[in-house]
This record gives sequence, C-alpha cells and structure tokens, in this order.
Amino acid sequence: MKSFFIQYGPYFLLAFIVGFLFPRLSASSVQSAAINYDAMENMDEMILAFHTDMNTTTNLYLERMFENPQPNVLYPAAASGCDDENLSTYCLAVVLNEKLLAFETAMLSRKDSLADLDGSVSSEEATQFANQQVLVVNEQLQNAEAALDLTLSTYNQVQMVYPLHLEMENFRANLENFRDNLAAVRDVVELYPSKFNGASTAQCK
Repeated sequence: MKSFFIQYGPYFLLAFIVGFLFPRLSASSVQSAAINYDAMENMDEMILAFHTDMNTTTNLYLERMFENPQPNVLYPAAASGCDDENLSTYCLAVVLNEKLLAFETAMLSRKDSLADLDGSVSSEEATQFANQQVLVVNEQLQNAEAALDLTLSTYNQVQMVYPLHLEMENFRANLENFRDNLAAVRDVVELYPSKFNGASTAQCK
C-alpha cells in the first residue's frame, strides 16, 4: 500500500497552491463557507475540496497572525469565545473539526452508494466496487484525521516560533541602527588629524 503522502501528495500540493493564492480574496474573515458535498459528482472531487478548504482556512489564520505584531492566541474559556480576532490553536481546531465532521458525514453517505458505477456491470462487479468503495472511504477518513492532527501541530509550532521571529527582527533592526550610528561617528572622527602639528607625540600625557 502506498504511503499517505505518496498516494495523496498531488491533492495536498494542489490544495496548498489554491490555499496560498486565494485566501487573500477573503482575508477579512477567518471563517469560510461550508462545502456542498452533495453537489459533487464523485469522491475524488470531495477529497480535493476538503483538503483545499482545510489548507485555505489554516492559511487565513496564519495570514491574520502575521499581519498582527501581537496576535490574540490565548485559549478562550469556551468555543463561543472563538471569533475572527482569536487566532489560537484551539479556535482553529474548532473550525477545522467542524469541517472534518462535515466531510466524514458526506463520505459515509457515499460509502454504500453505487451512483458512480455503470449500470451495465454484473452483480459481482458491483459487489467488488462496493467493497473497494468502503475501503476508500475508511482510508480517507483516517487520512483526514491524520491531516487535521498534522495541521494543528504545525500551526501550534508556528504560533510559538512567531514571537521569537519578531524579537529577532527587532534585534536585527537595532543592530542595523547601531551600525549606521557607528559609521556616522567614524565619519566625524576621521575629520580630525591623527597627529597634531607641533606635538611631539600623538598620545596624551
């Protein structure tokens, strides 16, 4: 069996590209509209839509966090405290978990469906297709949960490293100011001669 990332890498690559390019169109809100899985023709389309939506939502949270030098990442007392201003891992988990539940419900509704099967097949082929359908659904549900855990873990790591990044940026800016001021002092000092006329030594006694 192929590994998760080898088998479904293209889905994540496309999801990353779409999620990186399009979140700026709705960056005023970290909430995205629910996906209408019922309108989709097959499970491949559902899988791609789910991972793209998860990636887009996470990118929105990251973008809002990077826009704010002091983002609100404190865990609220309850899920009702999660709004567009709260960018904590907990609030992201609440949003992504709702999306995961919607995806799982939609996938399970197709678990025993033969809608994607040609009506001319034999009963044996239909049974084989149904069994494969069940395996695909179960595997995708496991992959979706693993992707959610990985996304939240990565986001939490970024959230902890981001303040350090800001401090390093400030430190670099201070070093650059020190360098510029030191250069300005050097330019003034260089105007004075290294040895005064009529003096027997350049050193003070």
